[in-house]
Amino acid sequence: MWRQVSFGTLAPTWRCPVPAHPSLHSHRRRAPRRRGRRHTRRRARRPGPERRERQRPRRERQRQRQRQWSATATTTSAYKGVVTADTLALRSAPNRGSQIIRFAHRGDAVSIFCKTGGETVQGNPLWYLLTDGTWAWGAARYIDTIGPAPRWC
Repeated sequence: MWRQVSFGTLAPTWRCPVPAHPSLHSHRRRAPRRRGRRHTRRRARRPGPERRERQRPRRERQRQRQRQWSATATTTSAYKGVVTADTLALRSAPNRGSQIIRFAHRGDAVSIFCKTGGETVQGNPLWYLLTDGTWAWGAARYIDTIGPAPRWC
């Protein structure tokens, strides 16, 4: 950016080729002067006793929701079924083109989480999400339910 300029017999001097306007000399700018306190991290205040009292009911509500969720999870996974096909491919999505995760064989008892619509298999568009160790989809055409019909996903 700087270049050497000589004026005849005088010693060479260094001159900036950028025009003399101060706003164009970005390389000459100084950092703005900071005033006041240095930048320091503020400590997080611990909640006082009155705030702790207000937080207690919220924690209780959260615990209650967790208990309800765990109770719901056990009741919804209580749907049962039996495989009727010789070998049923359990897949990663409710269609026949998806990846095969594992196989189930005739007479295997399976836990059904929910049902959804998908690719039609021999006139039946329903697929069950099975929860036996891995989450996999099985065609409802080859799974007979035991007890109530599974809920919708």
